[in-house]
Amino acid sequence: MAETPNTLSCKKLGPTEFGAFVDFACQMRRVGKDASFIHIRGATEKSKVNLPEIMQMMETLLKTQDAVILENTPKNEVLIAVKQDEDRCKNLINGTFYTRFSPHSILASVLPFNDRGTEHLARILDAAIPSTDFVGRLGYTRLSRKGNVFLVLDDDPMILKQMEHILQPLGMVETAPMAEEFLHKYKRAAPNCVFIDVHLRTEKGTDLAGVLRKMLDPFAYIIIISSDTVKENIIETKVKGGNGFVGKPLNRDLVTRAAQACNSFIPKK
Repeated sequence: MAETPNTLSCKKLGPTEFGAFVDFACQMRRVGKDASFIHIRGATEKSKVNLPEIMQMMETLLKTQDAVILENTPKNEVLIAVKQDEDRCKNLINGTFYTRFSPHSILASVLPFNDRGTEHLARILDAAIPSTDFVGRLGYTRLSRKGNVFLVLDDDPMILKQMEHILQPLGMVETAPMAEEFLHKYKRAAPNCVFIDVHLRTEKGTDLAGVLRKMLDPFAYIIIISSDTVKENIIETKVKGGNGFVGKPLNRDLVTRAAQACNSFIPKK
């Protein structure tokens, strides 16, 4: 299972790890003004940027912070998402960073994860993430939109209607009665959170959750729904890659809380 940083850990990412970076950026958008992103690049197209040296310095400066640092070699830039407010990040850049690097050759900008900052980061990522990076593009889709998308898989039409009614106040809701349609809609919609019934006619929902995470999107946020609330089923949900469990009959408050717990959930303002 793909991982994003734990609390107070700075993780350095390589040029192909856009998926992990965008997943963490989505989490920081939820934090809002208490999180920032830092964009480091050459002052001009001809400026020489020592990416390994910059990566090493920023990793040292942020070693006690919840952060990810991405080296984007093709664009000759470093992208950083960090759980630290804009003022502290600017103090770090204007102080320690520019004691080693000249602002005439290296530019470092800081923006908070508000709407404007998130939109700016999304534009940078849109230009940076290759079209062949499917996981990275899924994450970009989540980051660039302003609302939540939920996808529900259940072969009971009544459950689909009930889930749609519960989730609509939180965002757009897609539903699917079959696994094939579910996977097709997932690829298109890049949902923030999915709800999968454990007892499908053709397969077990927990098995499909494992397939989704391993074969399609390691950063999928998966809630299993089932009328079987015995401890073994809840444990299996975690083992197979689920992030949470909601029992049937459905309870509006429990479903709502499960959706809001999603790490990329966008609260209404």
